[in-house]
Amino acid sequence: MISSFRAELLKLRKRPAVWVLLLVLVVLVSVMGYFLSYLFYLTMAAGKVSSDVPPSHYLDQLLPSGLARTPVAFVTYGDYAIGVVLGALVAGSEYEWGTLKTVLTQRPRRASMYLAKLLAVVVVVAGMVVVVFAFGAVCSLVITYLAGPGTSTHAVSWPGLGSVLKGMGAEWLILSMWASMGLMFAVLFRSPGLGIGLGIGEWVVEQVVTQQGAKLSHIVGVVSPFLPGVNYASLSVATSQNVVSFVQGVVTQSPGSIDAARAAMTVGAYTLAFVVVAGLVLRARDVL
Repeated sequence: MISSFRAELLKLRKRPAVWVLLLVLVVLVSVMGYFLSYLFYLTMAAGKVSSDVPPSHYLDQLLPSGLARTPVAFVTYGDYAIGVVLGALVAGSEYEWGTLKTVLTQRPRRASMYLAKLLAVVVVVAGMVVVVFAFGAVCSLVITYLAGPGTSTHAVSWPGLGSVLKGMGAEWLILSMWASMGLMFAVLFRSPGLGIGLGIGEWVVEQVVTQQGAKLSHIVGVVSPFLPGVNYASLSVATSQNVVSFVQGVVTQSPGSIDAARAAMTVGAYTLAFVVVAGLVLRARDVL
């Protein structure tokens, strides 16, 4: 399995799509997150925009002290798509290329090949999370410098390592769930395109159902707390609590409907379920 794992990592490292996904996350956290938020803070400080949120709070979250929470908030609106695309590419590309049968006839068993793909996804997702938080740290230092020595929050104050690891773990868990969903759909339908489309489509449908369906049916309101998207959003909000998002103005994130511990367990359970279903289908079904 070690050889298969190395081969999967090599394929992912040489795929431009993986680097594009990483670039999208970096743009979300740095440009769309930190620097647009800082520009909006300057607009608020100049009195051109009024808000219930004081400018000082908006600045504080952009400084190093907010590193454990802020990057998670800034990638919330894109990490579901990044995860789904990554998982679908890893599992579905062999079907599209017609190389799955060739790989299996060389040596590795299906279980070994599948575990190698899963481990490769785990490593790549972990690397993406590290890069996101590293860019968040760099952006926070730049903003600290731009804020100037006259700012009361100018002193560099980093959060505890445990808090940062907690935020990184939450983001890793979120990306892993969406990657496992994309992987499962790609295996079920033997296509990376369908894996991507169905994975993102599930999230879109779930948003409509949870926002509008609860008004029409009591059953929807009962089922909603168990859906993957609801738990993903609750975990993200709980991790990035009190962070203000830059979305057409200042929008304070509302508290999640589910507490962080329960949301994390549900997200983990969905990840395991998606992985198991894909593995069982891959093992039992003909590869053609």
